[in-house]
Amino acid sequence: MKLQNMTVIFIIIMIPIILVVSYYIGLQINTITMQKDYTVKLQTAAKDSIQALEINTVEWNSASSNLADSKRRDVLAAINTFTTSLANGMGIGGAGRGRIQTYIPAIVYTMYDGYYIYSASLMKDQDTDKDGLTQFEKDTSGKDTGNIKYNTEGTSSYQYILKPYSPYSARYANENVDVTVNYTLDNYIRVYGKVGTGDEDKSVAKEGYLVVYDSDEGVKNVTSGSISGIKYRGAEIKPETLKENVYADGNVKEYPYIYDQYDNKLYWNGSNYFSVDKSNKKVYLQNALPEGDAGFSITNRFRKISIPMLNGSEWTVQKVFQILNPGGDFKFYYENESGAFVEFTAEDVLDNVKKDEDYSAINYCVESYVFTKWVTKNLGSITVGDMKSPTVGQYNNVDNAKNKNIFAINPSNNPDPENDGAYATSVLAQHKKDIIINTIEKNLSQATEQAKKMNPNYEYRLPQLSYDEWEQALSNISIIAFMQGMPIGLKYYNNYAIATSTLNKEFVDPDELYFAGKDDQYYHQRQCEQATGSDYVGYRSIDYVAKSYEKSNNGTTSTTYYYPHANNTNSELECYYCLVNRSTYKNNEIWNGNLYRNWTDSYYNALARERYMQLDDIEGKSITDISIAKNVDETTKYYGKTIKYEIQVTNKSTGVKTFDIVDEFNKNINDFISNISINASYRIEDEKIIIENVTLEAGASKTITIEGNVIGNVGIYKNTAKVTVDEKEFKSTEVSVSVVKDVTIIANSIMKPANVVFIIDASGSMTNSKKRPVENAVKSFVNKMDINSDSMIGFSRFRSDILGIDATKRGKSPYKIEDRESFIEDFKWTTIPGWTNFKDGLRVGVDIMEDMIKEKPNNKKIAIFLSDGSDTKGKYSGYASKLKEIADEVFAIKYGKFDTNETTLKEIASKQENYYNSENIESIFNEIFGSTIINIDRKIEGSTLISKAELIGSEGEAGEGNWWISLKNDSEFDFRIDDTNESEIANRALIIKEDETTRGEKTIGEWSREGYIGKANGYIYLNLSKFGAESKITIEIKN
Repeated sequence: MKLQNMTVIFIIIMIPIILVVSYYIGLQINTITMQKDYTVKLQTAAKDSIQALEINTVEWNSASSNLADSKRRDVLAAINTFTTSLANGMGIGGAGRGRIQTYIPAIVYTMYDGYYIYSASLMKDQDTDKDGLTQFEKDTSGKDTGNIKYNTEGTSSYQYILKPYSPYSARYANENVDVTVNYTLDNYIRVYGKVGTGDEDKSVAKEGYLVVYDSDEGVKNVTSGSISGIKYRGAEIKPETLKENVYADGNVKEYPYIYDQYDNKLYWNGSNYFSVDKSNKKVYLQNALPEGDAGFSITNRFRKISIPMLNGSEWTVQKVFQILNPGGDFKFYYENESGAFVEFTAEDVLDNVKKDEDYSAINYCVESYVFTKWVTKNLGSITVGDMKSPTVGQYNNVDNAKNKNIFAINPSNNPDPENDGAYATSVLAQHKKDIIINTIEKNLSQATEQAKKMNPNYEYRLPQLSYDEWEQALSNISIIAFMQGMPIGLKYYNNYAIATSTLNKEFVDPDELYFAGKDDQYYHQRQCEQATGSDYVGYRSIDYVAKSYEKSNNGTTSTTYYYPHANNTNSELECYYCLVNRSTYKNNEIWNGNLYRNWTDSYYNALARERYMQLDDIEGKSITDISIAKNVDETTKYYGKTIKYEIQVTNKSTGVKTFDIVDEFNKNINDFISNISINASYRIEDEKIIIENVTLEAGASKTITIEGNVIGNVGIYKNTAKVTVDEKEFKSTEVSVSVVKDVTIIANSIMKPANVVFIIDASGSMTNSKKRPVENAVKSFVNKMDINSDSMIGFSRFRSDILGIDATKRGKSPYKIEDRESFIEDFKWTTIPGWTNFKDGLRVGVDIMEDMIKEKPNNKKIAIFLSDGSDTKGKYSGYASKLKEIADEVFAIKYGKFDTNETTLKEIASKQENYYNSENIESIFNEIFGSTIINIDRKIEGSTLISKAELIGSEGEAGEGNWWISLKNDSEFDFRIDDTNESEIANRALIIKEDETTRGEKTIGEWSREGYIGKANGYIYLNLSKFGAESKITIEIKN
């Protein structure tokens, strides 16, 4: 064959191959290019997301300093930024960007003490109206309950949601302890559970930083009753003078500052402390409220100082508070067991406390030292093998883990990540990382399975992050974003991106501490050789971010920037060498400054202070506040009827809280309710129902429903729900349920004629949300009074106007009960500014009561006093005494959480049990009504109920604690009794039946001697405790 022919054949064969190969190579190049492009876009979106979180959580300008932070809201906003950035990078805009979520099986946000996962979840479809708005369940009155209404078909669909916040936690149990430990990214932990055995077994809830103690590797030189000489890793820890530039009242000026008991900054101008409000105005501290005032420890501002105390072998922290308000004489106080502030007299411990010095660094060392001592003593026996339900994962970094002691803190088990070398080999640190990584991976696997069910056309696989990548993710607040299933040429894209924050308030990164000193135009990281000044004070990197304010000049508004730590001697510029070349770092010689000797002192004082402040930021500025309320569907129940309790608990702290709810009754639960059903995990212990492991994020609420059937005997069953969080107890108001029986002859309860005066606070603080419940409670009270009685009602609605002039109103008081509609209308008022005027309120109340007595002297005399604030006028005690003198009962109610003086209200009440402190006004008024106006189901002590011998008989027993109900049957026989008809009544014959069984036929006198019948308030009463709980009682009158 000729060469030409061979060439032609070769070309014919090779051209298609070359074309196919070229096409395939082109596709591969395009795939690789697209993959690289997607990776860049994914990484960019992750960085944009973390920057959005930083912007939302860092105070970039003065105006944002007073805005409330919401961790969940900020994370959702950051995730929205991620999806928007990624969609825009992919060229998907507008409403179509939601399609990008199909390719994102999960996003993880690792926070300081837990993590969020954003992924698909199967959710019930909500019921919506024609406009697409979510509908809510209605109560019996037609009002929204706040519970989402789901469609009647019960359909579900996959929706992307942010899962509940999950703490980094593990439970450990051995013969000595049963505790749950919540970990964080650094050396801070929370512990709650039980410690000890037998009689020493006790519940604990503690938290704090862990440090090596009595060693150069941690905190040492701690002396009982002293805060001087303390060292932290070789640095001398002492009070600090902190300063920053502040824009206030139109000027930027440098002021020293300290932190108050709520960890808010207070600036010192040389004569008084001030804060800066959201309008950039100085707000100076007001004159101190006096000792004994209800608002003394809340309204006044204090500097907090922690003092170590050794009691025997037990270390504790004595927190001392120095009052800062003018007129408080800068005295020191401590909080006693009842929560009251008591003057601290050992002032030699706190000699030379300067007004512009902050003690946060000392507080960190003292509290960490004491907390670690407690942990080592009580939890030191815990090993890795004691962990319950461990999550097995790819990382198990503790060699021979089972027998390793986790919390035996010492230099070789160093919990402080700042100590890089020791921390890297620490059992606690490595075990903590195992828990965090394996827990997140387990939940990511669940999210991946949900993604598979949502999109069965693609096989989602969870990528395995390397250990170095996990180290990056856990070095600070981070986002881990996964992207899978996106078609790219010949395959599908499967990758992830990690972005880590460096500017946030949640985590103190030692590498993000910068130091500004005298005579140095730059700020530096520690040990920078280029630092030429002295007295370097360290602050977090977020404190060097420029702040801004708006400035107007001749009608033109411009934005002006300033730096918090820039002044005539140090600048806003970061050192160039700190940015690019850390090889220039070295431990400088001793400085010639007054504040610190060297980098070690400056660095560890700054680290201790910032960690202490960050701790309080995370924990809601040391304020733990749980609101718990309980109610019941009906307060009177018959045997066998369904009863339903609701417990609503709200976490008003800023941190996540986990706790048990203890619902404690005055009798054994199983003797009161059967067939118990609760919408939460629970256990029953005699008189207690314990709702277990309730976890609430900051601001979140949860409603617990308890249902069952009443099987209890006649009586009143009382219970109170309570929680204990951070060693503080929070209680609901007491709920009472009366278990009663049917008595066929009972017509209605005894209604006493009464003179009732309502003395009600109408000052400016009684806003609509407060006065409306009061108006409704008063209306309900008078409407329940017998309109055919000779009762009288009146009101004294007290206040002073803003000039202090009395503006108390009484309408046409007193009113006859038949004129109650006029009373109710006249009682209403519109809230306007004014002061709380006890004097004139009581004066008018006394006048009204005296008018009533003149007209109806035999009526029961009742006065109800209500206020939400402390008196502002004084000189009311004489009228309070007069009111108690002429009235049978005076009730005093502290309403709401204002600065009402509790002691004052207790003095106004005629007796201790007539004082109330609650926001449930209707419940209080109902209780007062039941104890004064009517007698139905009222507990009557034996001595009160027993009548004369000829009626009751010498052997008669009233039975203290028994329950009695009045008998009245107007149509056939009236069970009223007095001296004129006592003998006749005693000889009347009654047949008493229980269900179908006849107890007997006897005279009333005979029944009384057996404890069935008694006399009180001019009526015959039947002892219900003589009958079974489920019984129906019938009384037949024979003569």
